Amino acid sequence: MRGVFFLCYNITVSTILAFSDPHFPWASEDAIGAVYRGIRKYSPKIIVNLGDLYDFFSFNRFVKSQNVILPRDEIAQGRAAAEKMWKNINALAPKARKYQLRGNHDERPLHRLLQKAPELESLCNFDALFNFPGVETMREERDELIIDDIVFIHGYILEIGGHCRDMLRNVCRGHTHIGYVYMRNHFDRIIWELNVGYCADRDAEPLLYTAQKNFTRWTTGYGVIDDNGPRFIAS
Repeated sequence: MRGVFFLCYNITVSTILAFSDPHFPWASEDAIGAVYRGIRKYSPKIIVNLGDLYDFFSFNRFVKSQNVILPRDEIAQGRAAAEKMWKNINALAPKARKYQLRGNHDERPLHRLLQKAPELESLCNFDALFNFPGVETMREERDELIIDDIVFIHGYILEIGGHCRDMLRNVCRGHTHIGYVYMRNHFDRIIWELNVGYCADRDAEPLLYTAQKNFTRWTTGYGVIDDNGPRFIAS
């Protein structure tokens, strides 16, 4: 049985940098470069990728062309790009604590396997794709990383502020590709939700699943949380 992994830290941090949804191998080089520049600028003590590290376009259940990329090539190119990214981040911030969450796209191969041949699950090791030196990895899409009073999650509620209202906690999330900061009063304090946007290439074919590409409010960037509060920084 697949369990829920719940990780909680009660620590004091000076700066956290979070980013999400690179959808390797379909990432935006400009957006990833902006993350590197943010690390140099803010010197974060904690760096979190909020999931959808990979796209796994070849494994989705929706109507798609089979001529975009071979599954083996998508996996190989995506893994190589993810390794390069975390290697660069480790070089930029060797002492920072680093975390890799899982998103709904990251679960696509496992979901297809469970739909078609669940008896083969024990023979497959998808977790290896998410292991990187110096990085702690959450093992399931809805695993929560809690640092101090902030819940870090990939996200599954689409409405702006939905997780904050549901959890009544400070939340840092990705998933919708729309960067924002939402705040609300909760008794005698302010709680907030930070969406860190996304780091993928809007023009890549696997990202062309919105009805109106040119009018979609997707925003590349990353999030910073420090003594000045949560901020979305567009790239």
